[in-house]
Amino acid sequence: MSLLISKNKAFSSTQVAAIFSIGLFSVLMLFIFAFGFNLWFFILAAIAGLIVSIIWPAAGLTSIIVLTLIFAKQFTLQPIIIGQSVYKFYPIDVLLIGTYIGIFFRLLKKQIKWQLNKADILLALFIIATFIYFLLSVSVWGGQFNLAFSSFKNYTFYPLLFYTFYLVFDYKYKFDNFRNFCFFAVLPIIGFFAYGLINGQGLWTEITPLSTEGSRFLDFDHAFYLSLAILAGLAVQFFSKKDNRVWFWLTPIYIFGVIGSMMRHLWIAGIIAGIYLFLASYPNNSRSIKKLLTGYLLIFLSGIFTVFLIVNLFPKASFSEKIINEQNNIIQRAYSLSDSNDSSIAWRNFVWSSVWKEGSDRLFFGLGFGQKVFIEMPGYLDYVEVRNMHNSFLAILMQMGVIPFAILALFIGNIFINLKKVKDIAVKYYFKAAIIFCLIAFMFQPYLEANFFNIFFWAILGLSRRFYEGFANQQI
Repeated sequence: MSLLISKNKAFSSTQVAAIFSIGLFSVLMLFIFAFGFNLWFFILAAIAGLIVSIIWPAAGLTSIIVLTLIFAKQFTLQPIIIGQSVYKFYPIDVLLIGTYIGIFFRLLKKQIKWQLNKADILLALFIIATFIYFLLSVSVWGGQFNLAFSSFKNYTFYPLLFYTFYLVFDYKYKFDNFRNFCFFAVLPIIGFFAYGLINGQGLWTEITPLSTEGSRFLDFDHAFYLSLAILAGLAVQFFSKKDNRVWFWLTPIYIFGVIGSMMRHLWIAGIIAGIYLFLASYPNNSRSIKKLLTGYLLIFLSGIFTVFLIVNLFPKASFSEKIINEQNNIIQRAYSLSDSNDSSIAWRNFVWSSVWKEGSDRLFFGLGFGQKVFIEMPGYLDYVEVRNMHNSFLAILMQMGVIPFAILALFIGNIFINLKKVKDIAVKYYFKAAIIFCLIAFMFQPYLEANFFNIFFWAILGLSRRFYEGFANQQI
């Protein structure tokens, strides 16, 4: 792990700016959490964050990712509140606008070199299509404006991060320091998990109730972030020959956190992406991987033995009963994946089939943004937003039709294929595994429709392009 503060004077100022921005918005988030929204504090932080992001775009991007890793939707969805009115302009939007402005000025001054390629054009076409669909949705197809605008924003404003990450992190040391910030920003999630274990329920988990018995010890957002961190830890250990003791101990802790979130689709996506990493690395590194997996097996068996010992030594203690109950709940949660009558699975199946039935006749052009479909099933009677059908790719297909969907698929495929050019094998397979993970997970929740999720997807794709196209000549 390289030092957090670079020896390069110019980049050190960027890091200091990032620390200042992260600290200021962290205080704002904690203040709001403890005392409620304060308009003047929000304005002060917004102005400072905007200036920092314009002057140091890398600091703006670093702040966005770090603050989201720690505060999740509390940072990305904190609106402005004036009296009884709520305005959906979020802290993340302030930093993004500043970053976009800073990059635009640098492009005008030719401080940043940018040569368009196929991926850039494909994403630009998708964004243009989104703009056209928004106009048609609110003017012709009768879409609800606020819902249509939300789809428009999530499919245009945040995808610009793809270009932003590619253009900003043009030097390797910039990415290395950004990576270090992210590494330390993930660590507090362990504290959130510990709080959930002690409290019996994780912070911010009440908005995602379970369809089975038990409690979530970690919220959905943080479990998603930990999943990406787990893949990073596995990639480093499978492919890198450097000292990986830190990742060796952090990875199982992160895995326990994801298990404790009770998010079944993250389990599935994580297992498939993990198997991909294993299969990619095993032929050339079988001895090291066997040693690594043996170590994890010993940790797992030691954990089981410890739990077994505690439960049998103190069979009537409340914590022993809690351990047994939670163990049964996790087993039941995993078993419920095969139960078509599970309320969550049944709801998805019914909604997907209902939306498909509604939009199949308009599959070429799509239903447009801001549309709802009436759902009538046993125990559930309501209108469901098409954008919130818990399948991001199906939502895009149903809203925008075949052509924009195909453009987005070609864009993602182009990035994935070009990753073969990356020389750093750990980085190459991490980005590939992360994309596979996202593609699977996004089929079960509205990820591209939520900024606290989709910014990581666009960042991964943008950094993927940066790595396979290479970095500028580095002078330190």
